[in-house]
Amino acid sequence: MIGLKVNCHVFLTEYAENPLIKSRHKTLNKMKKITLAMLCISSFVYAKAQWQLTGNSGTNPKKNWVGTNDDQPLNFRVNSEKAGTINKDKSNTAFGYLAFANGISNQNAGNFSNTAFGVWALQKNKQDDYNTAIGANALQNSITGYGNVAVGFSALRLGTKGYGNTAVGYHSLDNTSSAFNTAVGFESMLFNKNGSENVAIGYLTLQGRDSNLIDASRVGNTGCGDNALQI
Repeated sequence: MIGLKVNCHVFLTEYAENPLIKSRHKTLNKMKKITLAMLCISSFVYAKAQWQLTGNSGTNPKKNWVGTNDDQPLNFRVNSEKAGTINKDKSNTAFGYLAFANGISNQNAGNFSNTAFGVWALQKNKQDDYNTAIGANALQNSITGYGNVAVGFSALRLGTKGYGNTAVGYHSLDNTSSAFNTAVGFESMLFNKNGSENVAIGYLTLQGRDSNLIDASRVGNTGCGDNALQI
């Protein structure tokens, strides 16, 4: 058996001093630097090409936009909760915290041509069509209603199945689940539930505070002016 004694220090020194090895090390170091530089440049270019949390500059509206490249609805969320949608196929547009929330979840059901703007606007919609809700809580509880227009805070808020109603103003037609009513003004027709084909224009007009008379007298009435026909 032949014994071999190796001087590691001498070997490593000679290895390191080898001109060929030195040349390779220099080449590798250069390649590392070039690679790092390229990565830095790429990261910078990539970052500049993205929408930034603190805003972008130098944008071109013809080339830069937010949206999708496929034929799918564009949905928005706040704190993981639904906060809006743009649905081309169903012609639905909503924007606001929980606006049209159930409609967004039931995209395969009915829900055609609805517009909802404002927190909780048209929130509980399931199979409603052709509704317009603008304002916080507007048409919030409507489930199967259609063809309604609600503009203002809590307009047509509690009605679940009304149709063909127009409510403009704070809490106007708030409780209505009936049809073909028009109420314009602060709390106009506020307590009406089942009365139909009424027109109320003005502050508290046809408000209907007497719950025993609300449904019996709320068909085909017209009230114009502050407190007109307030029963």
